[in-house]
Amino acid sequence: MAKRDEFTLTTKRILAERAGQRCSNPECGRSTAGPSDDGSGESTQLGKAAHITAAAEGGPRYDPKLSPEQRSSPENGIWLCAECADRVDKRENEVQYPVEFLRNWKKLHESATGTDFATIQNRGFYPVRKLTLIDFAGVQGEATINFGALTIFHGTSKLNQTVGDLLRIFSDQERFVRTRQPRSGSTWNYGRIPITEDKSFVINVSTKEPRNFPPTGKIRLCLSDSKEVIISGGTDDVSMSISDTHLPVFSAVINVVSIGGNFHQTVFGSPLSDEEPNTMGGLSRFFGISVGELKDCIKGVPTDSSVFGYSYEIRDDSELYLKIRGNDDFYSLGVLSSGEQNRLVLDMAIKIAMYSAKVKPTVLTIDQSHIISLDQKGWAFFLEWVERAMLPFQVVVDRNYRPSEGNLSHAMCYDVIGTDMSVTSFEQLTWNEFKK
Repeated sequence: MAKRDEFTLTTKRILAERAGQRCSNPECGRSTAGPSDDGSGESTQLGKAAHITAAAEGGPRYDPKLSPEQRSSPENGIWLCAECADRVDKRENEVQYPVEFLRNWKKLHESATGTDFATIQNRGFYPVRKLTLIDFAGVQGEATINFGALTIFHGTSKLNQTVGDLLRIFSDQERFVRTRQPRSGSTWNYGRIPITEDKSFVINVSTKEPRNFPPTGKIRLCLSDSKEVIISGGTDDVSMSISDTHLPVFSAVINVVSIGGNFHQTVFGSPLSDEEPNTMGGLSRFFGISVGELKDCIKGVPTDSSVFGYSYEIRDDSELYLKIRGNDDFYSLGVLSSGEQNRLVLDMAIKIAMYSAKVKPTVLTIDQSHIISLDQKGWAFFLEWVERAMLPFQVVVDRNYRPSEGNLSHAMCYDVIGTDMSVTSFEQLTWNEFKK
């Protein structure tokens, strides 16, 4: 029988602590330690340190190139509950759980719990741990999403709103009040495109066959402190509860900074309007904060927090000017290209979320459909910067198309499985699988 390169007790302890004593399988996440049932005051260990590459020849994912020291090191281990560890360690499941897949589980879990950066961050920076949709927003049945520091989605157009918008229900009273279950039938409202302040296009979608939706649905948010908040929506009403306690009034449970809406119209005004442009006022409306708060964000966040190396200057207390890296002059926002304006939006969003995170745990949500002029290289640069910067807030990105550039290590990537308004699950992928 081949000699096994087992983990030491110290290595097992390190793996358990880095995982926060929870299973690293994102579809599980159960606690792996607790009180003993025998009433002795002792604790019970329900987790296992599993080898990513096998401890001995003949085992799953065995790598002959590794030395015994490498094979028994923490880098070659992943902390799982006993059930998941037994499943991963079966030779017949080797194809289902390849090396890269398990390493990605480990990286994603440690990123989500914040233990990767425990000396400078803590888990409280990342308020959202899990979101479960039950017959809600176009999900048929039940589907669960686990969140990390950076979580990216593709295909959320199959839902009636993005994942970022779903999170905003828990932070914005107006959005909460408007939450309704889709009505059964052949025609429903798909969206609204504003033209002027009092005019807009309304898009209605019709199907050949009627669609039937349950009369009620739920969305359950699990926070990093294990508190669960449930929003139940019908076709005519909506309610909120924490665990089993009904809340008579809405209470924001997370803080969301979002990118959405028509940037050009909001910031520069309608071409049909007689009002003078005021870019500071327009930006404050676009991000949903006051002009005073916007000024504090611009002045109070260090310049090294600029994604694209911009410098800002406020003139006449109302107009924002921008200096691009490598240039000596400041430019008004109106003369920037559409791509540069998109980079400005992302840069400002980071500053606002950074400022907000000083006060309370924050989630930044980004809808790519509102950043349409940024190319694949621009997106890759931005996402790589977000992951590298180890920001003190979570970032959630809804993408319209798959990325083809960039290299991410910790991002949790999901593909939406199902058809339009008939989603069955969210499939977690590695970054290389996620890229087209």
